[in-house]
Formats: sequence, structure tokens, C-alpha cells
Amino acid sequence: MNGHKLSSALLILVGIVFSVSIAGCTKGPAKGVGMDGKVTYQGKPVPGGRITFHPKDGGPAYTAEIQYDGTFAAKDVPALGAVIVTVDNSFLKGAEGPIGDPTVEAKAKGENIKVDPKMLQQKENVKVDTSKARKYIELPAKYAKKESSDLTWDIKAGNAPTTIELK
Repeated sequence: MNGHKLSSALLILVGIVFSVSIAGCTKGPAKGVGMDGKVTYQGKPVPGGRITFHPKDGGPAYTAEIQYDGTFAAKDVPALGAVIVTVDNSFLKGAEGPIGDPTVEAKAKGENIKVDPKMLQQKENVKVDTSKARKYIELPAKYAKKESSDLTWDIKAGNAPTTIELK
């Protein structure tokens, strides 16, 4: 009986050591790179939209929101190497307005609701910043599709902020 207890204890100990050693060998998710910059069209900032990075070698695409001033920022994106860049703001058509306006935010997400922002501000103290409005501007259609966009970027560690110029 004493030998049986010793065998069981030894087996448990070996299992624990094995589990800890395997856990120590596995790596966590790889840290990605930060990508930031500005999107312009005819020398002026694109005032809202989405910029998407499609790896040329396949794999998942990564998207960042373009802010009212044309800037974008994406964190922890894998160093994808060469990517095709697409820019789309068509979802803003009819959803223009200040950031924080609940009606604008809903339209930008494809929802069809109408909220009076003044009533919401009074009731829930929601801030609507009228100085920072996203706006639809017509962009050349080729930039919205991976198959037709001629924009490229090499995403790697240490990328400096860049300007993506649409022509």
C-alpha cells in the first residue's frame, strides 16, 4: 500500500513538472507593430472612413478608422510585410456629422435611427463635438477594392507614420 501511494505521488509530480515545462515553452501572442499616418485626397485630409491592409500573401486583413482629420492608428498589427491598402468612406454617405452624435454614429454603423442629440445631452450628459465632423467626400472607386487599388505599404517593425495619398 505504501508503494502504491509513492507511485501515485510520483506520477502526480511528473505530471505537474511536465505541464509546467510545456507552459514555459509556449510563447504568448506575438506583439504587433503600430501603424499610424494620414490619408489625403488631392492634398487634403480624408475626413473619415476606413483604411484596410490586405496582406499580398493572403491572410486576414486589418482595418483602422480614419478620423475627421484624416489620421488613422492601428495597434498590435502583425508585421505583415507587403500589403495592398484600400480606403473606403462610402458608409458615411448620408451619415455625416459630428463625432458623438448618436444619429450619425448609428447611420455610420448601418442602423436607421433618429435621436435628438440635444435631448440626449440634457438627459445623459453626452458630449457632441461639432468641430470634429466626419464627412463623406467622393473618392475614386478604385481605392475601395483590393483588386483595383494601387496603394501598397510594407508593414514591419519600426514603421514611421506615413501619408497615404489618393490621387
